[in-house]
Amino acid sequence: MADGRAIHTGGKAIKNVTGYNLTSLFTGSEGTLGIITKILLRLIPMPKVRNTLQLMFISLDDGCSTIHTILQSGVVPASAELMDKTSIQAVARHSKLEIDPEVEACVIIKIDGDDHTDLTKQAKQIETIARRLGVAEVRIAASPAEAEEIWNIRRGLSSAVAAMAPNRLGEDISVSRDTFPEVVRRIRTIAEKYNLTIAVYGHAGDGNIHPSILCDLPKAGEAERVHKAVDEIFMAALAVGGTLSGEHGIGVTKRDYIGHALGEDGVAAIKAVKQAFDPKGILNPGKIW
Repeated sequence: MADGRAIHTGGKAIKNVTGYNLTSLFTGSEGTLGIITKILLRLIPMPKVRNTLQLMFISLDDGCSTIHTILQSGVVPASAELMDKTSIQAVARHSKLEIDPEVEACVIIKIDGDDHTDLTKQAKQIETIARRLGVAEVRIAASPAEAEEIWNIRRGLSSAVAAMAPNRLGEDISVSRDTFPEVVRRIRTIAEKYNLTIAVYGHAGDGNIHPSILCDLPKAGEAERVHKAVDEIFMAALAVGGTLSGEHGIGVTKRDYIGHALGEDGVAAIKAVKQAFDPKGILNPGKIW
């Protein structure tokens, strides 16, 4: 705690509603309410079997719609990653891969289950949906090595995109899965409006989008256009009931947007919590608030 006392929150019990959920409060506080000194984790079993699919689309909308339809069908992938054309071509150049320049979207899906029959059934359902929605290419990994090869495309994405321009502003917004396609379309419109290249990729299975604005900030007028684009990206997420951050937190760069996300009363409530736990403001000062 801010005054040096140590408290323990949570516990091994599966159900625990004794008092407030301080574990979640401290975990989400970005170091502004206390210092975490010890963490007890719960282990869960690895899936018995798993596999990977790669879907290529000529239309980004078709890629987004396919993920949404897969989730609506009852198939719940372990993960579903989306990459737009800018992201795909960045990886192709960086890793010297041959990828059809007509491809506008790549979706990588990981599935798991109890046995190979279960995996085959899931893969077939996904392929059927994808073909109905205009997929250009379906690749189902035939071995762990091939699955690893597919995932290497996604793993190398961040560094590949960063190499495309002198500066990159990587953002992190999160929306409901049904509004994911709409927000991706809005980001493309924003990129066209401000004449910017924005690579769009993210964890489509849980609605987490990472728009990366590629730019040259010292260039005349560039920084202004970039910051206006960032404003509109955040507002696009909030307009569909989304949030400013799915993973990266608020920190410094998103402080000015907190009021839009939480409302005046919401901010007041959280500031009251901060004041109660850290009245002298010594924990991670200047962040979030």
